Amino acid sequence: MGDRDVSCSGGRVWNGAILSFCEWHGSGAQRVKLACFLATMLPLQLLWNLPRGRAGEVLLKMRGVRDALGRRRPPFGTLGLR
Repeated sequence: MGDRDVSCSGGRVWNGAILSFCEWHGSGAQRVKLACFLATMLPLQLLWNLPRGRAGEVLLKMRGVRDALGRRRPPFGTLGLR
């Protein structure tokens, strides 16, 4: 298999897929890389989108990341999916 480069910051699927993939297949350094990426980029996205009126979208993304890290099931009822 060799050295695996898990680029956790390049994906569009955030909540379950990327976080689970990094948890199962990523090394310790790659998990730290993901944590640093999330800790810096999500607040910066919020600051960027706040004056544009899209802060709600970033807050939902932050909530999804928080739920995925806490291993909570997606809120299907809130999302209108059940």
